[in-house]
Amino acid sequence: MDGKQADSNVIVAATTPAPVALPPARYALRSRAVPAAVLGLMVGIFAIDYVTPQGMTVGPLYAAPIIVALFSPHWRRNAFLTALIASVFLPIGVFVSSDDFDVHWIVVCWNRSIGLLVIWAAWYVGIRAKKAFDTIADSEGHLRISAENLARSNAELEQFAYVASHDLQEPLRAVSGCVQILQKRYHDQLDAYAGELIGHTVAGAARMQTLIHDLLAFSRIGTRGKEFEPTECNAVVNQALANLAVAVKESAAQVTVADLPTVQADATQLTHLFQNLIGNAVKYRGERAVEIHVAADRQQTGWRFRVRDNGIGIAPEYFARIFVIFQRLHTRKEYTGTGIGLAICKKVVERHGGRIWLESEPGKGSTFFFTLPDPGATP
Repeated sequence: MDGKQADSNVIVAATTPAPVALPPARYALRSRAVPAAVLGLMVGIFAIDYVTPQGMTVGPLYAAPIIVALFSPHWRRNAFLTALIASVFLPIGVFVSSDDFDVHWIVVCWNRSIGLLVIWAAWYVGIRAKKAFDTIADSEGHLRISAENLARSNAELEQFAYVASHDLQEPLRAVSGCVQILQKRYHDQLDAYAGELIGHTVAGAARMQTLIHDLLAFSRIGTRGKEFEPTECNAVVNQALANLAVAVKESAAQVTVADLPTVQADATQLTHLFQNLIGNAVKYRGERAVEIHVAADRQQTGWRFRVRDNGIGIAPEYFARIFVIFQRLHTRKEYTGTGIGLAICKKVVERHGGRIWLESEPGKGSTFFFTLPDPGATP
């Protein structure tokens, strides 16, 4: 992939058009249908009130159209007009439907008074409830849009990191190769200072190549991961130890592995995870013989793994920093590396739905924990 292709990929990802809203035809139809239905319901309730003037108050029946009006597009106006019409209809019923007004007028007026209170209480409570529902709906909408934007931004950043790290490898190899040829052919014609500069250039190119390789691996976790499938963790750890065979042998490390479970995971990424944790335990060893233990405990919703060592340990104030990409606690002269290994571990664990943390004390070793959920477990 050349530079032009990389640029085009990034531009396409960043300029994806937003969906276009369609004309709200159904919305306009509802804006006409709801007020008409409310008015019809109000007339029908008034007819019921005309037949039964001395029954229990019919205020709840007049309050019902107000609740219906709240779901119309112009809900505030429609609810107010409905409450106003109901307030006019209700006392009219005293005069047009009472055949025995002299005897029952107190009961009728009392019922109508309660009805008016019910009408306006329904209007007030309905308005407040509708505002609350609208606020919740708006908040959910904004939250959904923010989540979609964040997911799109993360995808674009991962794509950019992949494209950039992939395309940077070729020119870096060309620079490194030219400098190495220069060093090989003309080392006897250059003075000591020139040879030292060439050596620094070759070493810098090698570090840059390692950094790009690690960055490429980091960007691939989310975009090039495999589907989860049943994975035997003992086989995964054995593969990680095979990859670290030279380092384990040179350090004379004693690695013990307990019986580990079978989990739903990406076997390749899980191997990378154990390889980084065990490799760090070997790298950051102390004066004592290296002892590393890998085990897992059953938890309520999954498994908790631990990788324990007796190395140099980590101070508590650095517990969060070590999981940040490119963060190093030691110089390159003390320990090699790019400072991306634990960031990869964190991203792998999070992709599998778990979390990672550590317990450590300087001079007494470290224990790294991480969890992997079990889909069949009951919380």
